[in-house]
Amino acid sequence: MKAKDASDNLSDAATTTVPDTTAPAAPTGLAADNSGTNTVISGKAEPNSKVVIDGKEYP
Repeated sequence: MKAKDASDNLSDAATTTVPDTTAPAAPTGLAADNSGTNTVISGKAEPNSKVVIDGKEYP
């Protein structure tokens, strides 16, 4: 953000960081397939969130 006075002079830029304190929405479209040797879980979650299964995080 910059400030501008009546003579159109601009200040130096100032920045701030606002933390994200809102929990993401619950995942949707969940499905599990264990027809092979491993169980595959699929679904959709908020962009840039991580999935947590039994306390372990997955990107």
